[in-house]
Amino acid sequence: MLMSVVAPDEPEGYRGRRRRFLFPFTRKAGGAALPALLVAASIVVVLIVVGVSQLLPKQAAGQIPSGSGQGTVSDESGQLVGPDGSLLPTPGKPGNPGKPGAPKATGSASPGTTATPSGTPTPTPSEPQQSFAPMAVEAESASLGGAARTGPCTACSGTKVRFIGGNAGTVTFGGITSPKATTVQLTFWYLAATTARTMYISVNGGTATLTTPAATVDWNTPKSATVTVTLSAGTNSIKFYNPTASPAPDLDRISLH
Repeated sequence: MLMSVVAPDEPEGYRGRRRRFLFPFTRKAGGAALPALLVAASIVVVLIVVGVSQLLPKQAAGQIPSGSGQGTVSDESGQLVGPDGSLLPTPGKPGNPGKPGAPKATGSASPGTTATPSGTPTPTPSEPQQSFAPMAVEAESASLGGAARTGPCTACSGTKVRFIGGNAGTVTFGGITSPKATTVQLTFWYLAATTARTMYISVNGGTATLTTPAATVDWNTPKSATVTVTLSAGTNSIKFYNPTASPAPDLDRISLH
């Protein structure tokens, strides 16, 4: 039989009081002190874990992570997401694809062309250039200068203009319009019986073209001759004259084509 050894000089009452002061949890008999200590230790651990978790940086999904760009958040997988919902590249990783943008056209377009996505310029359709419209004018409808005046002519298309030339007579056809500068053929019908006569032809007061067509059979049967003249863009005038003392042929009409 085992017995506890108690110091002879220690009163029984003192030993009991010391046990109550040191461990109040041991008032109950049967080993109740150990569960009480375990509960206390568990509470301390929980408090430590809660305190540490409050000190750690929050990286929850949908919150702005430390070091990310302004206006970006991360999804559940940790991928950065921009304000418009597009995926952003993750630092340290080769390019994550973001939201696809509109295709960019390559190449450059010069004035008057439309750039296509392939970069090939497409010419812009331009308005077709207008050409000179052929026309015919009677000599009696022109502006007469000096001594020039109309006269009868049985085979002419109307009347004719006489006394052109040495006596300062002139015939000027005005109001001849052209959409652009161009070269045209000028055909005139004239009369010069028995002897050829020289005619001067000037466009817009420029250098004159000299022509000496062949003589006609009489003063009532006209013949035609053709010269090349250059018209300016806009309105033109053509003058028939002979500044020398020699007379020029009589004139029936002209045509431009």
